[in-house]
Amino acid sequence: MRIKIFLIAAVGMGLFAGTANAGMITKLITYKIAGDVELQMKVYYPRGWTEDSEPLPTVVLFHGGGWHAGDLSHFWRQAHHLALRGIISVAPTYRTKGDHDTGPDKSLEDAKSAVRYVRGHAKELGVDTTRLAAGGGSAGGHLAAATAFSEGFNAPDDDLTISCKPLALVLFNPVIDNGPGGFGHELVKEYWEDFSPLHSMTANPPPTLFMIGDKDQLISMDSVWAYKKKMDDFGARCDLRIYKEAMHSFFNHGEFFDQTVEEMDNFLVSLGYLKVKPKKVLPPRILAEKVNPIHAATSVPETTPWDLDALSKPPEVEWGGVAPVRPLYYKGEAYQGKPTRVFAYYSTPGMLAGDPSKDKNLPAIVLVHGGVGKAFPQWAELWASRGYAAIAMDLAGSGPAGRMADGGPGQSDQTKFGTMDQPVTDQWTYHAVANVIRAHSLIQSLPEVDADRTAINGISWGGYLTCIVAGLDNRFKAAVSVYGCGFLSDNSAWLNWFAKMTPDVLARWNQLWDPAQYMGSTVVPMLFAFGGRDFAYPPDSVAKTYDLIKSPKNMHFVPHLPHGDVFEKPKAMEVFIGHYLTNGVSLAKITSVDVGENSVTAVVDAETALVMAQLHYTVDALIAEPNTRRWIAQPATIAKSLLTSKRPPVEATIWFLTVSDERETTVASELMLP
Repeated sequence: MRIKIFLIAAVGMGLFAGTANAGMITKLITYKIAGDVELQMKVYYPRGWTEDSEPLPTVVLFHGGGWHAGDLSHFWRQAHHLALRGIISVAPTYRTKGDHDTGPDKSLEDAKSAVRYVRGHAKELGVDTTRLAAGGGSAGGHLAAATAFSEGFNAPDDDLTISCKPLALVLFNPVIDNGPGGFGHELVKEYWEDFSPLHSMTANPPPTLFMIGDKDQLISMDSVWAYKKKMDDFGARCDLRIYKEAMHSFFNHGEFFDQTVEEMDNFLVSLGYLKVKPKKVLPPRILAEKVNPIHAATSVPETTPWDLDALSKPPEVEWGGVAPVRPLYYKGEAYQGKPTRVFAYYSTPGMLAGDPSKDKNLPAIVLVHGGVGKAFPQWAELWASRGYAAIAMDLAGSGPAGRMADGGPGQSDQTKFGTMDQPVTDQWTYHAVANVIRAHSLIQSLPEVDADRTAINGISWGGYLTCIVAGLDNRFKAAVSVYGCGFLSDNSAWLNWFAKMTPDVLARWNQLWDPAQYMGSTVVPMLFAFGGRDFAYPPDSVAKTYDLIKSPKNMHFVPHLPHGDVFEKPKAMEVFIGHYLTNGVSLAKITSVDVGENSVTAVVDAETALVMAQLHYTVDALIAEPNTRRWIAQPATIAKSLLTSKRPPVEATIWFLTVSDERETTVASELMLP
């Protein structure tokens, strides 16, 4: 059998060159080749796991989807929880009707292969085969149970001397009755008796946690009670938990998610898979007197719609969950006349280590997601692992399970550009900026945080917001915008939206919401991190925005880099923030770019050894398809603090110098337009 293994940093696959992240590790493994179909599983490991670690208890989690659809990401939050609790979790894919035109029998065949793979490769995976459980939701719950009971559905290439039977089951509204009248009977009527867990169950079934909603529209309570009775008749443990007013797939939503994860946790503790869970962490105290007031620059436009004095005060907070990454809700701005809450995740070094004594005078960071993002717990965890208190909030009116009834506006293009006829206080940028600043006031108020050492890092639309916030909130000591700038109506991915606006509406949008209105007012040191093939924020708009910054600034620009989510990279980002918040060694800085008749020179200031310099340019249009934009690199010499390169051709539409040091950090000069 052909096997492929890839190591992945679970807190975000960045495209910038830099260090591996210090957070949770996963492996992506091809566990089976079925014809021309490559089936993979994602293995989640606890922090600090290595191939030399002791074998750990493991739970295999199968996604649902009616044997028709689904992927290995469905149970990522449960898998992440188990890894944070110190054991391994595995999320396999399997063949489905929608993706592979196969029947449920092949789904079960693959599920059995997956469990056999985990057991058969236990040594390299780090699995304790004496504590191997399976679980899943809906059709995935069926597969988990069927691996324990069904005798058939074995792949021809499987080694049948390796058992596919798990030693415990964790079932989330599982399909357990495929008999006449049961779920999916017409799909499996030729083989239902061995396929249906209710009917194929034999003596000595594994201990089972069975979670179901009393309003489940797919799983009948009669079949649930029949399953429970059969388990009881065999003298087996079946912990049945019925959730009131809960429908199918309830376990992924709101409080039901927290409740079912806690129930899973308790069940696995009782079996010896998990250690006794940590006690609930008391909510951090809010010390309002610690919060520094905002003193915005006098150059901030008078049209600024935000009440910065009010935003300087820490918001009301509701804390939930337990360490190492805690969910919370804080008060937002009123939306359409109704109060709102903002969902976020918070973490610290002490929370990760289970040692509150580590949390004293911490630097802190506010993490601002992009346009298709959300509050990312792994992002907060990453920065906590680097020694920071970190908060990552949602800016689309959503919580951990989707849209909240008391959330603010969503973040579609329509809400960003098509609501200019609405009150200013009902528009997305107004809420997003306010909620970022409120998060800053909140994290400054926490007793473990040094309120004088805070930074902000935003990606894409989060970078856009970072540019605005940096111009308003002088309390930050460093700011990093990754793919986010101003001058959007001049050149950006949203020109079609601006073309629909009347001149008055366009002028008002630019006056209120374009970062170019605020960048010139920032006193916060800023790093811009961008790519030359970004579809959203093109180089000329980046260059004009960067030129407005009067505070200390630096640039990291990668010519061939497209747009994307970047959490742990580039390394320049961590170094830049570390310099201003923890007195780390600074990035190199290119200044005094001078264009001669035949050459270009610049001065570089660096505390580390420099290893390479280049000049990059493109002759392609900047309002064009970025994926076809060609960048040419030519060498530059380094002579002490002087960089020299051949002058770019006169037809170059934009160019810049870069220099890299011994730490593998790269910085760029300002971007030079004709």
